[in-house]
Amino acid sequence: MIGGIGVSGMDLVRSKLNAEIRKAPKRTKRGLIRFALLVFRDSSLMVPVQFGNLRASGFVVWGSGIGAGASPTFRIEGTSEGISDSKRATISRLSSDHQTVIAQEQGIVKSIDATRNLVSVSVCYSAYYAIYVHERQELHHREGKSWKFLQKSLNKNLPYARTMVAGEFPK
Repeated sequence: MIGGIGVSGMDLVRSKLNAEIRKAPKRTKRGLIRFALLVFRDSSLMVPVQFGNLRASGFVVWGSGIGAGASPTFRIEGTSEGISDSKRATISRLSSDHQTVIAQEQGIVKSIDATRNLVSVSVCYSAYYAIYVHERQELHHREGKSWKFLQKSLNKNLPYARTMVAGEFPK
């Protein structure tokens, strides 16, 4: 449970992914990063969009870097003259939260890399409501957008995990 929202399915997907990665004849950091970027790209296409802030909050980090989403532009409805203080505060919160979550994820990834002698990556969405949108099936989404956007992307790309992590990249 995260923030009072029950999270389901990610443990199973993560365990399937790790099983596929373990089957790779060799494992490359570059391959793992490229696989994470593929999952990120596909998940961002499924993210439900109202203003684009949830999609903009997505990022990929690994021990020594950040791939996508380092400095997003968050938006709100209205023109610069018509934006209320509360809407400006929301944008400020999204930006501040984003940098905090990136720093936290980089710390977690670096810790895993150092303590377990592994290379790890993290695909995340920092918007404070991301887990709510991800886990709530009853929310209405536009055509082509979906709840479980990250989980569905992982499942969709699972067949490519072993070859990509081994350093072989599909065209």
